[in-house]
Amino acid sequence: MLIIDRLLMQLRSKPKGRLLREPSPATPAAQSATSRPMTPSIRATAISKEETTTLARHFMALAILAAVRMQAGATGYISRTRALCTWIRRIRSRACLASSHTALWTFSLGISLITSSLGLGHKREVRAHTNATSPVWKVDLRAVGFTGFAPTKETWGLHLKPNPLCFSDNKTLVATFISREDVTTLARRDTSGDARPDRLHGIFLNAQMGKVQGTKEWSVPRPRGGIIPTGNGRFVVLTPSMIALYSPAFELLQDFKFSPEQLSHLWDVHTSLSGKSILVEYHYPEATYQWLDSDTLQPLDARWSQSLPVLSISDDREIASFKNTYVQAKGIYIFEAFIQPRNGAERTVCRVNDGQGDSCGNPEFVSNDLLALWMPHRFRVVPKTVGDALLKATFHEDEWLGRPLHPSADGKRLAVTVWAHKGGSAFFDIDSHSMLKRIVIYDLLSGQAEYTLDAKQQKIKDVSGVALSPDGSLLAILTDGVVEVYQLPPEHTASALWPEPGFVRAGPVSSGPQHR
Repeated sequence: MLIIDRLLMQLRSKPKGRLLREPSPATPAAQSATSRPMTPSIRATAISKEETTTLARHFMALAILAAVRMQAGATGYISRTRALCTWIRRIRSRACLASSHTALWTFSLGISLITSSLGLGHKREVRAHTNATSPVWKVDLRAVGFTGFAPTKETWGLHLKPNPLCFSDNKTLVATFISREDVTTLARRDTSGDARPDRLHGIFLNAQMGKVQGTKEWSVPRPRGGIIPTGNGRFVVLTPSMIALYSPAFELLQDFKFSPEQLSHLWDVHTSLSGKSILVEYHYPEATYQWLDSDTLQPLDARWSQSLPVLSISDDREIASFKNTYVQAKGIYIFEAFIQPRNGAERTVCRVNDGQGDSCGNPEFVSNDLLALWMPHRFRVVPKTVGDALLKATFHEDEWLGRPLHPSADGKRLAVTVWAHKGGSAFFDIDSHSMLKRIVIYDLLSGQAEYTLDAKQQKIKDVSGVALSPDGSLLAILTDGVVEVYQLPPEHTASALWPEPGFVRAGPVSSGPQHR
């Protein structure tokens, strides 16, 4: 009760005055009305600063009164409550409140007036721009035939799954998806391929405005396929039955059709970042490979004989791969990340004794001259000719690096997705599900993380496609059939005006210990 005593002393020391103008004499009806408890109201009258402060103090007194009265039933502070009631009557308030509801209302009103009159809350926290704005544009692919069809068991044995988003040039964004038509009649053996129910759709969008510039469809024998850019607006269509090169005007320039035997053994189709090189992988039972030049689609056999896991390829017809070799004499495994060219011997990029120290990580080309060595919670970028790391990034143990990585065609920027695993139970054998946390944009020239797109603030839970424009100025994402495009700030921008709305400037590259 010491606080109440001090408050009374302060109020008694204030000069007497009217809160508002003196009201007119009350009528008998009004006098009877004052005997009933009423909810306080505030008149729409101009109040000076001094009067506002006085009003705030009176409401604070009412609030304390309410609190004390509610406590009086249990603690017995009756005398102080009566004193406050007596003082309140002197300012014509008669505010011995009749219910706890009115007490709480008065208390909240008093607090709000106090913070306003005393200047509390006038100093607002200034924060950096966050992901609170919309993308430059978005297009719902349902308007052009997207149905959300997702194949399951029928794709077994076929790993062909190109990125559903790509930029054919800085002005054109291509989105692809598979649809399945309802078939009500049995197919005949002599029916043409156009009657197949699965179709690959290509939607060509203006990268700056999102306007649909054109659409094209291809019939596919299995629900897999996509489009990759090859430069100058040209693009290659990948399907389980053929590979075709098209002009910007959708004219067929070249095609490569798989034989029935090749179709039965087809495992995957790998493409370089610029689309200049294509590697077809067959399995039966060992892996065999076939190179294609995207300009002519003429096949070239691979010159190595051993079966290698292909993680990515370069324009120079090189593959990034790894192997884990057991050395019986030492009883250890040696992990190697290496590059295998079409002609020549393999070149080791990193080698470590498995289980001793940090691992190398799996190699993946992020430009024709740079490799990313990635692991679930970190990655680093090194020259493919071997040298010091140009970029290192480490994430928290509950964050997972998404694959593949998404570099721009000019080799200057890199977009990576960071995921979290939610739910799941090992005891009940329930799998967890992945949820996107953020997309980070790295500058490969400076080795710094530049910008971050926060998925929670943008209300994005999942993405099925991510792509950077060839010059790295645009970021496109595909989420639940909707294409969104974000404008990225210029490279090496140090101005305080950046980041652009929708992005936050990224912090340090590493959020954990460094690894070599």
